[in-house]
Amino acid sequence: MEEKESNENVHSFEVKVQSGRRKGPWKVTLEPDVLTLSACESTEQHQISKAQAWEKVEFFGAFLKNKFLSIKIPKAQLFEITPEQEALIKEWLGSPTIKDMKLALKKRLKWSLPLGIMFIFTSLPMSARPEAELEAIPLDLFGTILGVVLVALSIMMRFWPRRELFLVNSAWFLVGIVKITYDIITGANWLWSIFLLLLLISVIDGFKQYRRFEQLELQRSDVESQLRLD
Repeated sequence: MEEKESNENVHSFEVKVQSGRRKGPWKVTLEPDVLTLSACESTEQHQISKAQAWEKVEFFGAFLKNKFLSIKIPKAQLFEITPEQEALIKEWLGSPTIKDMKLALKKRLKWSLPLGIMFIFTSLPMSARPEAELEAIPLDLFGTILGVVLVALSIMMRFWPRRELFLVNSAWFLVGIVKITYDIITGANWLWSIFLLLLLISVIDGFKQYRRFEQLELQRSDVESQLRLD
């Protein structure tokens, strides 16, 4: 339940702990430059400045009825929130910046690069081992190309941060889903199916990030247009 205080720029509401060692209801207070998270049943309290917020605050459940808020205090703590509360927090966060986009790309880079390297190594040929009753495995050229492309994309995320990379990265994951599905159907280990869910989540997140930074791209275009006119 939201509580409006004397200052119209201050909002507070209770949230439920979804997982983690902390228990009981918590209170979120949004002030102009600070988010305060306070335990309702103890004296524990944490404050996050708006400048730090995009690094410490994340939202989950974009396509679910229930929304979830993750706040690093300092380890991530998950809370259940309503769509209205999510909207309030996003409004408080304001428009994302170039720094926020670099941070979002960096998060994808952390596991995109290892995944690309894994694709390359698992696609390499292997000689037969009769003593272990293992047949020779030929080079998986398509898998190797996929791995090399993902490694290249990861390097671009690090040195050439652009909004379009979220879209290209999501397209890679869609192709990866098709590839792994085909491999499982044709006899690959079923454990690869675990990656299907992870890749699907990555596809959805990539499209979300692409839309999130749309306003940033429009602002950049306006600045470039103004510079050309000047």
